[in-house]
Amino acid sequence: MSRIEQMASTKVALTVSGGSIAWPWVMPSPEQYASFLNTIVIPTCGAVIGIMTIFLNLTKIINWWKSRKVDFHQDESGAISKRGAGVMVGGILTATLATGQWAYTSAWEGYENCVYLDSGGYPTVGVGHMDPTLKVGDCYSDEQIEAWFWEDMAEKVDKPLSHCITNQSIPENTVMAVRDWTFNVGGGAACNSTLVRRLNEGRLREACEQLPRWVYVKGFVVRGLESRRWRGLPGMPPSNRALCLSGLT
Repeated sequence: MSRIEQMASTKVALTVSGGSIAWPWVMPSPEQYASFLNTIVIPTCGAVIGIMTIFLNLTKIINWWKSRKVDFHQDESGAISKRGAGVMVGGILTATLATGQWAYTSAWEGYENCVYLDSGGYPTVGVGHMDPTLKVGDCYSDEQIEAWFWEDMAEKVDKPLSHCITNQSIPENTVMAVRDWTFNVGGGAACNSTLVRRLNEGRLREACEQLPRWVYVKGFVVRGLESRRWRGLPGMPPSNRALCLSGLT
């Protein structure tokens, strides 16, 4: 056998062994190709596809579960709130406050899916959400209305109260009543009130007793505000005063 023939024979015979599979160095035979495809390529591709499928489905399940936990918190009345982590008011972390605030305030404030003009002529929708860019007659989903509610609550209620309420020991029901009252009268009026001063002094019962005073509009008593502040109404949540006092021991 010539030198060239020996080199060619040796080159074809060289293999890299992988378990029971012989990996050809060069020029594998058709049988080797078939063995390689059936035992390596096809199972590997199947495993990769299976792992990717599991990963994608698992990601979808995790995202769904996170959205379910964060976005939907049902309180005892069946209302849904998008704030489950609680809010900070005067340094007080209220873990369960948010789930009831939506049901409570939307019941007293009123709820409209379509834009209308309020008594002052401002375009309004949802739970007292005012925006001059809104067009009268346009309607919005419940999800959008609730999102606006929490934006308004954060900006118009929680932000000012976090600066003017310093008492760290206010019960959650009392905080909920104060937040609803502030949502109705405005952060500036709330922070400059005797009610907030009493809260900061720790005179909580006296603070709650201030709520029945807030029933006037332009010097006239408004029956609806009387109901919201202290009278209450059948089939409605408790009045501001009743809710405020219920948080005290």
